Amino acid sequence: MPHSRDIGISLQELAQARRRLEEALGKIEIDRRRLKESRVEFYKTSDKLRTANISKQGPSQLLDSLAPREKQVLRLIAEGLSTKEIASRLQISFKTVDCYRTRLLRKANVHETASLVRLAFQSGLLSA
Repeated sequence: MPHSRDIGISLQELAQARRRLEEALGKIEIDRRRLKESRVEFYKTSDKLRTANISKQGPSQLLDSLAPREKQVLRLIAEGLSTKEIASRLQISFKTVDCYRTRLLRKANVHETASLVRLAFQSGLLSA
């Protein structure tokens, strides 16, 4: 039998310490969940506010609010390229382009690609 050392802690004290540790870990997990929920809610709210502000603005303000890659994707959409063709041209995944398209629709507060094309022309991103 290996040698054991007496460290002066009874089994009862050890069990109590374990319970306190489990309670603390449980509270940390609850706090992590609350933090995640708060973060998700924050992003949803800020997204709604941003969309509301953009939809009140004109096409040129919308264009100013887009990231460079979003403008690039919008330009290619307006040129009539498919999601697959855009992905190939930009050397990014189909899913990434699809996410950009969805984000553009949401930011512009429109529901179809034709409206995005109209906004691209109205904003001066493309000329006729």
